[in-house]
Amino acid sequence: MMVRHVLPLAALVLTACPAPGDSGDSAEPGLEPFTLIVLPDTQYVALGYPEILEEMLGWAATQDAAFLLHEGDLTHENSEAEWSANRAAFDLLEGRLPYALCLGNHDEIDDEEHAWFDATFPLADVEDEPWFGGHYRPDSRDSAWYVFEGGGVDWLIIALTYGPDDDELAWASGVLDEHPDHRVIVLTHAYLLPDGTLSNPGIRIWNALEHHPGLSFVFNGHYTAGEAARKEDSAQAGNAVHQLFFNMQDRPIGGQGLLRTLRFDPQASTVEVQTYSPWLDWLEPGDDHQFALEGVDLGAP
Repeated sequence: MMVRHVLPLAALVLTACPAPGDSGDSAEPGLEPFTLIVLPDTQYVALGYPEILEEMLGWAATQDAAFLLHEGDLTHENSEAEWSANRAAFDLLEGRLPYALCLGNHDEIDDEEHAWFDATFPLADVEDEPWFGGHYRPDSRDSAWYVFEGGGVDWLIIALTYGPDDDELAWASGVLDEHPDHRVIVLTHAYLLPDGTLSNPGIRIWNALEHHPGLSFVFNGHYTAGEAARKEDSAQAGNAVHQLFFNMQDRPIGGQGLLRTLRFDPQASTVEVQTYSPWLDWLEPGDDHQFALEGVDLGAP
């Protein structure tokens, strides 16, 4: 059993701080801030520390967030035990916080049809939810889209599999075509590299989707040559697209329970990003983990 107080302090490069929360400032009606919670690769957590995964998602369930997004690699070995650990943890969100999942390469080991994922997170569980938009592959939510309202604006999250092929990207582009009035978040496993440049899958995703004027954010994990990177580009219609890589899996105990919160403030045109561990009740310091995107257009596209 994991005991928190015996973790070696030398292994923690964290600073004790209160948990992320609302700053308490007021906003005009319809321009209220909203929060997203983003989980990086939790493969080692599901493999060896399932109690930490439950702590992370149990904490998320108590937050006033609009959505939770997982960047892929829910498992390391694509094993029954790991999927069971994920199911137990995500059960804590049911009826409390909607969530979007994308698959990583480790979730596909010896399982090209994603049978373990489909059995653990069946389409039937979400297809009647008001926040679930639709899916690409028959009888699966491995590539799917989701909707929510935040700051008086309609948002669309589109979750893509690891290295989506041309057909999946054409489907995604079609979904965005049908929702020109939504701001769009792309959730996928492999996109932005730790050095701030696009990977090969990232280039293909960008080329397929950047003509959509609502494209606003891309979130990904996967890479391990760094923990965080960000990039801003102007797309074809002139819209700014904020692309954020985030992955903590090489930290002790599978990532020290670290996740990311993003507080969108339409009135201030900012997105405040924090990296926090519910397991340790620590905020991770540094400009890569505590920063604000400024001058962000959060109005309707």
